Amino acid sequence: MTTVVSGSADGKVKFWIVEPEDEEDTPNFGTLTLAHTQTLEMKDGVVCVKYTYSPEADKTLVCVSSLDSTVKVFFATLKFFLSLYGHKLPALALDTADDDSILVSGGTDKMLKIWGLDFGDCHRSMHGHTR
Repeated sequence: MTTVVSGSADGKVKFWIVEPEDEEDTPNFGTLTLAHTQTLEMKDGVVCVKYTYSPEADKTLVCVSSLDSTVKVFFATLKFFLSLYGHKLPALALDTADDDSILVSGGTDKMLKIWGLDFGDCHRSMHGHTR
């Protein structure tokens, strides 16, 4: 069973289960089904979503960048964890370290930010691009 997460300008983050239709099918060659399992409602439109796959289920995170220029972090249970403030424009890209200790965001403000996911502090802010 594989979980996929999608976000949209309607402010919804949707969680999906991807499964083969038949037991003989494999994810690479068979027919797959998508089943919607839950929805996280945001106040603003969603720009980018990052779902982490921690070996410990209680440490799996959902990171959501929205049009209000914040990045919000939730536990997989959809319980709120952190708000990350610092971008002047929305972040278009999110990624986390393998151990989920840091998050990197790249925004339309041409800035790259490295965030600590223990307290939500910005470790480093760098001007990433000129255009």
